Amino acid sequence: MRILLDEMLAPAIANQLRHHSFDAHAVTERPELVGAPDTTILEAAATEGRVLVTENIRDFVSLHSLWTANQRMHSGILLVSTRAFPYSSGRVGRLVRAIQDRAATPLDAGTIAFL
Repeated sequence: MRILLDEMLAPAIANQLRHHSFDAHAVTERPELVGAPDTTILEAAATEGRVLVTENIRDFVSLHSLWTANQRMHSGILLVSTRAFPYSSGRVGRLVRAIQDRAATPLDAGTIAFL
């Protein structure tokens, strides 16, 4: 699974995923994407065949609906709830494990799912 982590997710997550042989990038590691609008982030993920992982549930669910209505395809969106993954010292490790587990059942293109 190729992954793009949205800006609010720590680049340490991408780094740990790379140590587990994932092709993972964080928006914060890519100057051309830092501060970019959500449409640009999803466009980049789709162009590169990356699943977008984000906490920005409201905006990306709306964007997904818009893309679906316009028959546009993305590589999938994984939504991260701060209730399921609260900010704490073990959060990065829990997210890495959840993404690894989710990768065992690939996300279909054009779909969204919660971690």
